[in-house]
Amino acid sequence: MISLSVDAIVAKIVEASKLDEKVVRDKIAEKKAELSGLVSEVGAAHIVANQLGVNLVQRGEGGRILIKDLVPGLRNVVLLGRVLNVNKPVVFDRKDGKGKVKVGNVFLQDESGRTRVVFWNEQTTVLEDGTIKEGEVVKFFYGYVKQGRNDYPEVHLGGSSKFLIDPKSDPDYGKIPVSGGFSGPQKRSKISELEEGRFEVLGTIVSVFEPRFYDSCPECNSKVVEGACSKHGNVVSKSSGFMSIVLDDGSGTIRCTFFRDVAESLLGEKFEVLKSSPDSFEKIKDSLLGSQIKVLGRVKNNERFGNLDMVASSVDKNVDFAEEAKKVLESS
Repeated sequence: MISLSVDAIVAKIVEASKLDEKVVRDKIAEKKAELSGLVSEVGAAHIVANQLGVNLVQRGEGGRILIKDLVPGLRNVVLLGRVLNVNKPVVFDRKDGKGKVKVGNVFLQDESGRTRVVFWNEQTTVLEDGTIKEGEVVKFFYGYVKQGRNDYPEVHLGGSSKFLIDPKSDPDYGKIPVSGGFSGPQKRSKISELEEGRFEVLGTIVSVFEPRFYDSCPECNSKVVEGACSKHGNVVSKSSGFMSIVLDDGSGTIRCTFFRDVAESLLGEKFEVLKSSPDSFEKIKDSLLGSQIKVLGRVKNNERFGNLDMVASSVDKNVDFAEEAKKVLESS
């Protein structure tokens, strides 16, 4: 994830700061010791560079940084990416015994990788009330980077942090992948062994149901009623929708529902086109029936019918069967 070598970082720091090379290397060694080995020498070098105001990372317009370039110690980070999943906040006791703390997170993906974005205390409200949803593109401002779980950098939001949902005016908006799967907890499962939670399934499409359309807000994707969005007032709505399929993997079947851009990714067509040309769906339906896909999503209990359904967060229509066979062999 960190492409520059220690020597390259030292050279950049020396050039920019005019410090002696030995002084720079001593600072790196001190920082690594200070963090009790929680970061590598390269990571410590990045922190020292950041503290000295030396820019090692190429930032895009507006100060945006790619996820692959995140390193612990970076501050005032600007990220743009798609929310892969939302983990609702939990409350736990502070380590110092002074009350409780509330924390939640989302997994974010851009064109270079994935990371966890962490929300604290009052900030977590947006994860509970649905302000930030799976599948949305979000731009985060003024985060800071810490060493996270499994030694991967993660972005934490501080008191001055902000975010913007679906920033279509951003010059890099079109670079964000439509879908790409979870970075969060997930596991492959046979359909017959599914339970509530996050899972990945591979199967054959045996039924395809017609899409349902609705008008949505161009700013936040919420449903528009009588020309008005509950958040943005009167808007010029866009066509959006959802659709469902039945997936069969030989062990059982499950109904999978796809919303907005994930549905368009499966269908290979925009909802605007399908709504204006209903006959075009029949050709798409015929092409999907019998095809094999990989779906990642959240499995929930359908209380109305007493069975399990899946809400998809991503879909892969180009399954690498050699890789899938390898996974089966490794897990057996």
